[in-house]
Amino acid sequence: MKTQKIFKFIPVPIFYNCPRLVPPRMQAFSWGIFIAVRSHWMSPGMIEHELEHCRQFYRSLGLSAILYHLSSRKRMMYEVKAYIKNIRQGEMGLGFAASLIKINYDLKYSVNEIKDLIVEEMYKHGKKKEK
Repeated sequence: MKTQKIFKFIPVPIFYNCPRLVPPRMQAFSWGIFIAVRSHWMSPGMIEHELEHCRQFYRSLGLSAILYHLSSRKRMMYEVKAYIKNIRQGEMGLGFAASLIKINYDLKYSVNEIKDLIVEEMYKHGKKKEK
């Protein structure tokens, strides 16, 4: 187990080699207050991705866990913000991230609509869009 802090003071435990806590088809899963990783290692971008979901959980006082399953729009926005972490780490490009969001999260939005949202979110926070 390792621990990383979010918001500079909230510790988030990261448990490795926990395949029973990770849904099928996923390499890791954020449970809001901790992260479970299927194997013994995970890329820095994916750790940041899951930490972003923990931030979403704390910012919403836990409501993100409910909204994620009730609203496809919210689910998409939560994933867009998390996949931006992977893009910024250089682990994937814009098109690949948008495709993964489309395929993996049961969304009715097109890849191009998702790309547009990623770019919009990246610019909203003063970052240049990925090519």
